[in-house]
Amino acid sequence: MSNPIGDYIESHRLMLYREIDGLSGDKTEVIGNITWGVDVYTDHLFAYRYDGGYRVVSAYINRKAGVHALSRMFYQLALKLKYLNEDKGIDVVFGYMDLYCKEYVDRDGFEFSREKLYDMVESAYNVDVRLAEIVELRKYRWVGKFALMPMKLKQSIIMTHNNKTKTEENIRAIEAALEMLKDTDMFITKETLAQESKLSFDVVTRYVSIYRDEINTHNLSVAGTDNFKQYVRDQNISRIVDAIEATQGLQDKLSKTDLADELELSRMTIHRLWKDQRIQNVMQTFNTKER
Repeated sequence: MSNPIGDYIESHRLMLYREIDGLSGDKTEVIGNITWGVDVYTDHLFAYRYDGGYRVVSAYINRKAGVHALSRMFYQLALKLKYLNEDKGIDVVFGYMDLYCKEYVDRDGFEFSREKLYDMVESAYNVDVRLAEIVELRKYRWVGKFALMPMKLKQSIIMTHNNKTKTEENIRAIEAALEMLKDTDMFITKETLAQESKLSFDVVTRYVSIYRDEINTHNLSVAGTDNFKQYVRDQNISRIVDAIEATQGLQDKLSKTDLADELELSRMTIHRLWKDQRIQNVMQTFNTKER
């Protein structure tokens, strides 16, 4: 079966993953029982857990990203690809991202702007990449082929590992949920951890401070901020900007009330964000564009 993305990665020798430094902390074997396809594994070694973790830069893409998250995700991806492939030019990185859009994003009449995509790649190449903005901390290192196991199987293995006491169960559940969430572009909060781990909000709150640095590192990598209020603000601004851009050429006037109704945001939220420079820039284009 044809695999255009895989062929592109191989032909251009693109790097999508790199460990930044060595493994640290106590090493624990992760042993469990699972059925993967037709194979049954009993008391099998699947991974090692390192208490101190290890840092990686991973440019693997989350295929479940929503439309409003694409801009942020693609810019972060461009930064990571630039860092991982210092010998590659803008066109090679853009070609990979363009191919990804064709395979997974352009659907049902929606097409991500290639001009916007190229601008993101070009912007990434015009800045000095800060490692702190793109690095991830991992604690589980999977053995051989088990690195390719589905997420749910990995989560099951991690959650059942070393399940001796209720405290350990809770910690393992949170770590498993955190490990899975770090493979997405989601902004991690206590609420998302509680939902993914199937623990109560109060239980997650009891342990979350242990992982605060790890969570902040992930949120900085995917959202450019570790502040949830700033993240929500940025998301709302991006939605407003996208809605205005989508309206250009279709109508002569655009009201805040219409935007609030379309985006299901309060009018107060629209009013509070309206003076943001990103919104003002796109409104200037809207107001001056020939119709």
